[in-house]
Amino acid sequence: MKTGTVQEIDGNGNVINGLVIQSTWPVTHSHATAADATLAGVAATRHVITGYIVYSDKATAVVNVKQDTTVLYTTTFTAAGEKVLTFPTPIALAVATAAHVTIDGTAACKANMFGYTLIA
Repeated sequence: MKTGTVQEIDGNGNVINGLVIQSTWPVTHSHATAADATLAGVAATRHVITGYIVYSDKATAVVNVKQDTTVLYTTTFTAAGEKVLTFPTPIALAVATAAHVTIDGTAACKANMFGYTLIA
């Protein structure tokens, strides 16, 4: 994985320099009844979730995107299967917090989360 500099614009349109991508990542977890793709929090870094791919055999499966134990985004399936979501605006977590994508199932579920980590 390559590292590099990211430019971010503040509310006044000014460039904020110095954000460095430490790494990009996919995280995957499979389980029968509760998959939890987790990336542990690391001191002086900020995880940014750009999207997920989840699968569940449960028609009313619930997907949660969490920062540590706090739910930031949730949705419920209307049919069993695979769902893919890329966030139009990535979800930037607080410094040193864990990133999670969870999903439930009855006999098979899988959570995949992707994004990158910034040096804070």
